[in-house]
Amino acid sequence: MKPFPVNFLLWSSLLVLWVLQSGTKGNSSDICLEESQTDLIHVQTATGNDIVDKNDVKETFVCLLYPSNELNCSWSFHTLEKDFQLSVHIRVCNDDVEVQSLREESVERDASATLDITEFEMSSVVLHFNMSLHDEWTAYTVVFDKHSLDLLFPSPHINASVKDKDLIVTWDLPSSRFTYKPHCFVYQLDMGDQNEHKTIEGHQSYKEPNADPTHTYRLRMRARISTNCYGYTEWSNWSHAVVVDRSLSTLHPLVVIFLTLGIPLILAVLLFLRHRRLLDVLFPPIPHPPPKYKYFLEKSDTFNFFYPAVPAKPEEEITEVEDRDTPSEEYQTDLK
Repeated sequence: MKPFPVNFLLWSSLLVLWVLQSGTKGNSSDICLEESQTDLIHVQTATGNDIVDKNDVKETFVCLLYPSNELNCSWSFHTLEKDFQLSVHIRVCNDDVEVQSLREESVERDASATLDITEFEMSSVVLHFNMSLHDEWTAYTVVFDKHSLDLLFPSPHINASVKDKDLIVTWDLPSSRFTYKPHCFVYQLDMGDQNEHKTIEGHQSYKEPNADPTHTYRLRMRARISTNCYGYTEWSNWSHAVVVDRSLSTLHPLVVIFLTLGIPLILAVLLFLRHRRLLDVLFPPIPHPPPKYKYFLEKSDTFNFFYPAVPAKPEEEITEVEDRDTPSEEYQTDLK
């Protein structure tokens, strides 16, 4: 019975060493089983555990899930000493099951990591950081809920028009993985060279009264989730610029009337003239030759059409006069 205490002491020593080794690495093998609020950080040290608010630490942690299923996590440890070794372990959890992970044994204090999500069913992402130097170590555990990962894309369609001297801007809801009610979105409208951005909450339109008629507006928009709703509350990227040229909408009313009525009238006249030419081709007018060809057309001899006939000489009237040398008898009687 004497060997029993020796074996027991050896087994106990090995168990203590394993626990200490696991502690120095900030063990988090069952991290998906733990429930933690997304605005809190679980801090582990050699002396104990603590839970602090994200706003109470100088370090920053951000994870975003893009529509392309790319997960990007970034961090910044400004106060960490240079000699400390920093490692990170990214876990993708679906409830209490780890479905995907990425481990980096040595990373920079200000860096990021990207992970292509292959599992569409996910509930959270857990970041586990371990900072160690000799026998001193600290571990941070940060949890991101799936709603807090969703990065909004700006409104895909932005329309702008001028009505009654006012600039009217309308847009569609931003793109998102989840369904939000319209009142959960907050928008910022950039109108170009203006210093202040227009903030619109819960609406999908904006009216700029008395718009400058000589100014060309370049409109951009971004969006975020309101603090009254649960989701990622940081601003999205800016949308592509939409150009609105006010000079095209400030034409004189007479010019507008001319463009509205004059162009159709000109087209109608051109169409009428073309129609007349078509009628002349289909229904040509009856030929009416000039008078100099009338004589040739009246002749039956068509061979003489191009060789005019010599006109006949007019008939001469001849009067015969008798020349008598002796006077007549009556004239002689009268003389007697």
